[in-house]
Amino acid sequence: MEKALQDWCKQLNDWGFPPRMYLLLAMAKALAQQRADEEEDPTLAGLGKRWVGNFLKRHPELAAKYGTQLDHQRAYASHLPTLRDYFRMLE
Repeated sequence: MEKALQDWCKQLNDWGFPPRMYLLLAMAKALAQQRADEEEDPTLAGLGKRWVGNFLKRHPELAAKYGTQLDHQRAYASHLPTLRDYFRMLE
């Protein structure tokens, strides 16, 4: 199950959609529930409170990162009046 989650996270990242922790937890719960149903053992469906953090510790290549804010210069460059002025200069 962990190998499948690890591969899923890498695939999402390759597609340009970095996996969020809540998505990782939701996918892990779905896989655990599926396994519990297959083996007819409801105790396999539960995940602990710290499951996501422990999973990331076991797989350091899946480092959790906080998103960075847009740089002020980039935000100013995409400011509509600034863009209009720039393209008017080119005419």
